Amino acid sequence: MSIFELDLRLGEYDTQTNVKIPFEIRNKYSELIIHFSYNPDKSKDDVARRQVEDALRKYDQADFASAKRLAYDHLPIDNLITLSLSKNGKYLGAHHNKSNDQEITINNETASFGFWPVEVEPADWELQLNCHCIASKEVEANIRIEAIK
Repeated sequence: MSIFELDLRLGEYDTQTNVKIPFEIRNKYSELIIHFSYNPDKSKDDVARRQVEDALRKYDQADFASAKRLAYDHLPIDNLITLSLSKNGKYLGAHHNKSNDQEITINNETASFGFWPVEVEPADWELQLNCHCIASKEVEANIRIEAIK
């Protein structure tokens, strides 16, 4: 049964931020399944090119002209968003990987890699989208949470 769904748009201004998404569970369930996806997973647009140019000037000491010329050699850039979870303010883990289509399963005995198993019970829960790098003008993300009785 679907208990939460959210579509959102992220942009370059979300790079290196954490987007907090609170949700409430009102009943006890045997399992929680979190589906998280975003697109595009890679970018060659002006945002990505500008980020590469800035990094080349900052870390490689390239001048403006050479940074602009070299930037295209480093494209595309990955958009990278990972997901973390907490329950009543207690950190339950994070799924740090480069997949733009993720499924996280949690129950009282097992959990997906990076998470602690916990009871799926009434509580204040929170997802955080850890936006490591948004190298596109716009990234569309979808979160869908299912609960199993």
